[in-house]
Amino acid sequence: MYEWQAQCLAIAGDRNVVYTAPTSAGKSLVADALMFQRLREAPDDAFALAIFPFVDLCNERSAHMYARAGKEFQLKRLYGGRGGGAFKRWRKRTIVVCTPERANSIVSQLLELGRLGKMCCVVADEIHMVCDERRGGVIELLLTKIAYAARRGLTKAQIVCMSAPMHEESLGAIATWLGGARTYSTRFRPVELRVEIKHKNAMYVADTGELSRHIPGATDNDHIAVLVRETIDDNGSVLVFCPTRASCEVTAGFLRTSLPGLGVAAHHAGMGTDERSEAQHAFIHGKLRVLCCTSTLAMGVNLPARRVILRSIEMGRSALDARTIQQMTGRAGRKGMDAVGSAIVFCPTHKSPEEVARLIEQGPRGEVRSAVGESEMQRIILDGVACGLVRTSMGMKEYVAGTLSASASETYDLALKALRRCEREGLIAWDGQTWTPTKLGAGAALGNLSMDEIKPLVAQIERIRRSLVLTTPLHVVFLLAPSSDRIDAVYRNTWEGMTSDEEDVASAIGLNESLAYMCRRSHAQTLRQFACARVVTDLIEERGTIEEIAARFGTDVGRVQWLQEACAMRAQNVCALCEACGWDDVATLVTRTAERILAGSKADILELTRLPCVGVHRARALARAGVRTPDDILDLGSPEALACVLRERSKNTHDAFLVSSARRIFSHVEREFEEKLLNLDYGGILSR
Repeated sequence: MYEWQAQCLAIAGDRNVVYTAPTSAGKSLVADALMFQRLREAPDDAFALAIFPFVDLCNERSAHMYARAGKEFQLKRLYGGRGGGAFKRWRKRTIVVCTPERANSIVSQLLELGRLGKMCCVVADEIHMVCDERRGGVIELLLTKIAYAARRGLTKAQIVCMSAPMHEESLGAIATWLGGARTYSTRFRPVELRVEIKHKNAMYVADTGELSRHIPGATDNDHIAVLVRETIDDNGSVLVFCPTRASCEVTAGFLRTSLPGLGVAAHHAGMGTDERSEAQHAFIHGKLRVLCCTSTLAMGVNLPARRVILRSIEMGRSALDARTIQQMTGRAGRKGMDAVGSAIVFCPTHKSPEEVARLIEQGPRGEVRSAVGESEMQRIILDGVACGLVRTSMGMKEYVAGTLSASASETYDLALKALRRCEREGLIAWDGQTWTPTKLGAGAALGNLSMDEIKPLVAQIERIRRSLVLTTPLHVVFLLAPSSDRIDAVYRNTWEGMTSDEEDVASAIGLNESLAYMCRRSHAQTLRQFACARVVTDLIEERGTIEEIAARFGTDVGRVQWLQEACAMRAQNVCALCEACGWDDVATLVTRTAERILAGSKADILELTRLPCVGVHRARALARAGVRTPDDILDLGSPEALACVLRERSKNTHDAFLVSSARRIFSHVEREFEEKLLNLDYGGILSR
């Protein structure tokens, strides 16, 4: 343990704490230590929330916490559509890993059930994202509810927030918001970082502006191969951040040609989840030496390298801010392996090295401000009433005063407008003394729905209840599909290859091919939603591999998997709304369809796809061999027998990998079977 970590733990004690440290300084160890201590002190049925903003980060941190917690605590993954909608009661101390949106639903359920007191700790990573325009509102809503509940004595949970370095004013503002939390800040890095700026063929030291060297002539204009080769020859690894997915592929292809045999791969959102995971695993274990990636990796998994190269200070259409650049460059230097980490930032032609140096070295500037606007305030008001946290006018004032945005002069006007709109839309009601949620309001709050989403979604549900095409899952999938601009590419071939049942669905929602062509703008949202639903329906009907489906609709594997995940998460929101409003028929259909969406398969192999190391293709192969359920796996008698079945049905898979997979599968099934027996014996049934 580093000195700063021990100091931070001592300062925190059992109080709320907000602390900051650079990338790779070891922030997670402090949070884990505090969370584990609170769990050890709590009753057996207590739990802690571990909240991370990205699914990839949830995956990485889940693996680390599982390794650290051992058998002392159980770990539940409730993110990316996993885990179902309802929060369960566990009889063992539990760590719940989730995203902010899912955590908000969990806290609301606990407040309604009067069980928030079972929560002993809340860990929130990347707390600076509270000012993010897209995600900041739900983070502020979540922590406002917990802090307000603590003031009312409904929970004693310790709130632990961590972040990359931020301005002292911001640190103080967040600490005040969280009830006078203690603060700690450090600039410690376990490995020294040397940042250079490349301008043409000259290299400048970022913190002094001194010319450090000239790069010798190279076959490529930006000397990328030379800079990579320098580190590879010294037995190091390199992360190359590129501005777009296309440039990732181009750069990786160029480096493979220029530096053959070194192990070069691309990593971006257009690739499939398995492909990205394999690239990460190979890079961590040294089988890949160079990874060309987009900026999304900077905010996701932790992949340190000897050298980090930023080919541009713009990613996509946006300029990078100082914090993001520092997170990227901060990945340079592997703890225990490198004495110095090297980061090289390319200077664009329209800027001088001095301008780029100021951007890199300026550090976090200005105060972290609330991202709450009109729509976010409506969510805050509705959630407070729906979960029973706010009932009276005085309580409402105290609740709004507890938001991070409360210091802004317009906050109370926003709150009053939000209150009036929620009442006008029939989401909450005032009887002269207390505020109460309507069924619609309770469902909308539990479903994490924005005010603008509620009416269109209710209209779609009511239409489905009147005339649902049950002969294809497309109609239910359409209800769950997003209509984001990010999936415009899947318009291609939307109308090709549809079955007659799917054509009936299009007619039921008011679409046909000629109307879609003539009225693209007026029907844009419905068209995008239908196009997405077509992609996901082909996936769960197993109409080819995911690569074939992506090619059919003119998109990439990464986007298909994003759609799959988005639909699965949306299903939880829709189910919450339907159950609150008494539309149990639709809720049942959505739940069943969501299970298929998450698995990417037909219904007959769902049980198998829930097992570790079993994807849709392996599940289908097992089913063809007569192994259709976990009980069938147990009937095989041993992991070796399962490995034999897998071997007969697998192609081009290493035998050691098959044996390892078989052991994991068999062990998981045995453990699940033992838990079922324990649950049966909960009331002493088996001992009677």
